[in-house]
Amino acid sequence: MAVVECALANLLFHFEWEIPKEMKEEVIDMTEAPGITAQKKTNLILIAKSHVSFD
Repeated sequence: MAVVECALANLLFHFEWEIPKEMKEEVIDMTEAPGITAQKKTNLILIAKSHVSFD
């Protein structure tokens, strides 16, 4: 589990996340699908833009 947390932390740290320009924040569907684990009914589409310098 620690490996997953470390990978997620690196993704969150090294990138600036935003939604595509053609999508509006108001129309993002955050409803969950039924089941044992909480999964979204629709996929969340994001664009990753690097904001960390690797120099």
